[in-house]
Amino acid sequence: MLKIPAGRIGEWKHPRYGSIKMTQQTFTDIIRNFKEKTIGRDPFIRIGHDKADDPTFGSSKAEGWITDIVQEGDHLFALADPTNDQVAEMVRTKQFRYASPEYQNNYQDKESGSLKGAVLEALALTNEPFLTKLPEARLLSDPADTFYLDHEEVKRMPDKEILDGINQTNTLLSSFTTKLSDFFDKFKPNATTTPDPAAVVVPVVSEETKKLAEQVAEQQAQIKQMTVDSTLSAYVAKGIPPAVCAQYKPILLADSGEKVVKLSDDKTISVSEQIYAALDAFPDAARIKFAQEGQHGTPPAAGSPEEVKKLADATMKELGYTITEDGKYKL
Repeated sequence: MLKIPAGRIGEWKHPRYGSIKMTQQTFTDIIRNFKEKTIGRDPFIRIGHDKADDPTFGSSKAEGWITDIVQEGDHLFALADPTNDQVAEMVRTKQFRYASPEYQNNYQDKESGSLKGAVLEALALTNEPFLTKLPEARLLSDPADTFYLDHEEVKRMPDKEILDGINQTNTLLSSFTTKLSDFFDKFKPNATTTPDPAAVVVPVVSEETKKLAEQVAEQQAQIKQMTVDSTLSAYVAKGIPPAVCAQYKPILLADSGEKVVKLSDDKTISVSEQIYAALDAFPDAARIKFAQEGQHGTPPAAGSPEEVKKLADATMKELGYTITEDGKYKL
């Protein structure tokens, strides 16, 4: 597929046609009329503007047929199927880097006579476009679509989320401990008297205390989940296959640290520590090259929240997560 610029919002002064102006309304009309097939045919790609000087008008062959017109910011693009390998090669090798639209500002329908607004009739590949500051024509399958990152450039999930969760858990634990202490103080026997066994009352834990204990357990589970996710994201960034990390994840989540493995040198290690040690020892030859799909445009600044979020989303998708509308990860 060819992706060819068809215009941008702006104004130009033409020596023959006077003021040429493309607005948001121009783009809206062009897209609408394309979808409604207002001109009664598909617009096409030609080489250069030979329409006006061609004595055999209508003989220009199509180098490609436009299948869609899309807007990206202030620019309009046409997506087209090339009709031959040569035109695709000329775009790929930058023999033709730009394009010039052939459009009418207010097209008159040939059947009804009504005015339909702006329509795109054709698009010419050229290195001398009149419209300035247009993006370059390109192939959607260009290698530029995929850029490779060094493993260390792939950021792990923000540690701030984990720290915030730990602080919240500590607050809950502190409150829970205080409530339990106050609760059991009420049932301490008086040291000056001998308690009557028949009068001993079994303390009943209040619903409030139970709820607080449940909140602590739930918060600890969330911290465990975020910690494991973050650590495995870092391993994926280092080239460990996501499928391997996904296999280890349930074991890491279930490990409470109580079960240990006794090594041959009589040392002991927890299950989680042994798994992470195995991932650290993963051979370089078996590690994968981390790639991310991209497009032309200005990438987010290194270390910016946008870059961290984008890389975190890509990593979590590799681990099998989906991203909800509110930006959370769901397995």
